[in-house]
Amino acid sequence: MGHIDEMLVSKIGANRIEQNSLPVGAIVGSAVTAGTAIADSTAAVTMDSTAFGQTFTSAHNDAGSKTITLPPNVTAKDIGKSIKIYQVNLALVNTGVIVLSTGAGNSLSANSVFCGGAATVIRPAAAANNQITITGADTNSAFGPGSTITATVVAAGKYLVEIVMVPLGAGSDAIAVATA
Repeated sequence: MGHIDEMLVSKIGANRIEQNSLPVGAIVGSAVTAGTAIADSTAAVTMDSTAFGQTFTSAHNDAGSKTITLPPNVTAKDIGKSIKIYQVNLALVNTGVIVLSTGAGNSLSANSVFCGGAATVIRPAAAANNQITITGADTNSAFGPGSTITATVVAAGKYLVEIVMVPLGAGSDAIAVATA
C-alpha cells in the first residue's frame, strides 16, 4: 500500500471521518443500529446526537402534520455527521405534512437544495431559515416512495439539507422554508 493509500485509510475508517487523527464526522449509514421507523401519525420525532450515522424510514402518509427535529446545537466537532430519511411504501398525500426543524441553535446552510417534482423553492431564502415544510398532495404528490432527506452538519449551527423528491406523476410544489 502506497503512502497516499495509507493516509486515506487513516482518514476514513471505522465508520468515521478523521482529520489530524480526530473524529470529525460519521459516514451516512455508518451506525450499527438503524434509526427508528417514522410512523404515519402526528407524533413528533425529536432526534439527539445518537441519530448521526443512522438511516430512518418514514411511512408518514396522510395522518396530518409531523414534526421531525434534528439534533440541536451542533458544533464544529459534528461537522460531517449526517442523518438520512427515506420515504418508503407510501407517498405523502392528502393532509400529510412533514415539518423538518434544524433544532435549537441551528439553521439551514445556504447550500441546502430541494429538487424534484414541480418544486419552485429550491434553496433557503434567508440565513436564519431553520424549518422546511413538505406538504402532500391528493394527486401528483412531490414526495413519493423513494424520496430522501439528508441532513449533514457543515459548520457549527449549520445543516446542509438535501431533499430529493421522487414524485407521483408531475409532482407538486411541496416545499416551503421558514424561520420558526
